[in-house]
Amino acid sequence: MNFLGHFYIDRDRNNPYFAFGALVPDLVRGFSKIYNHIPRPYTSPIEYHQSIYKGIIRHMQVDEAFHNLPLFHDACAEIENIFSKNKEIELPRVFFVAHILSELLIDKQVVLQQKNIAINYYSLLKQIDYKELINFSTSIHFLDFESNFLPKFEVFIQNEYALKLAYNENVYTALYRICFDRIQYNPTEIQKEGILKCIAEADEWMKEHYQLILNQTIENLVV
Repeated sequence: MNFLGHFYIDRDRNNPYFAFGALVPDLVRGFSKIYNHIPRPYTSPIEYHQSIYKGIIRHMQVDEAFHNLPLFHDACAEIENIFSKNKEIELPRVFFVAHILSELLIDKQVVLQQKNIAINYYSLLKQIDYKELINFSTSIHFLDFESNFLPKFEVFIQNEYALKLAYNENVYTALYRICFDRIQYNPTEIQKEGILKCIAEADEWMKEHYQLILNQTIENLVV
């Protein structure tokens, strides 16, 4: 599940540090390596740090519930089928791309249908004291946090990236950045146009199902 999907599920917590913790695993490529080295149980006398850690744990719980949904697998299968019908695209690892696109399109629908949630998300994140993030990252040995990750996080907040997913061109850009380098795919202009058509078709399916996917994820979560 992507940024806004996670926030949608836990938006009532109204805690910027918890929201940050739930965001980090999606912003840091290979975060599982860092996660696996966090001491268990993680304890800190600093409440902000405990909140970040709880957000990280919650992210993992939500992803597990989400990825186990039959309806999520239906979404991936539907998007795979949409891509497969366009023979010009020649997309490798279609399931991986369909997986990522389904998550991006859920966020898009949250932006379009419940925009205040996205606006509140960024308002909450902008309350964070970066010094607390740096101190937390030191406590879990996230060594390149300040030099590498923090500048990216600042751009994520300043640009209000998730709000831009309201437009399919930006969904394509996100898909390109997340997937295409990993699958060694460099689309031509014709292939890009084909992918944009697929995104539009997949979005029509997601428009009818995103709310049920979110609701079922919440129902399947262990409290």
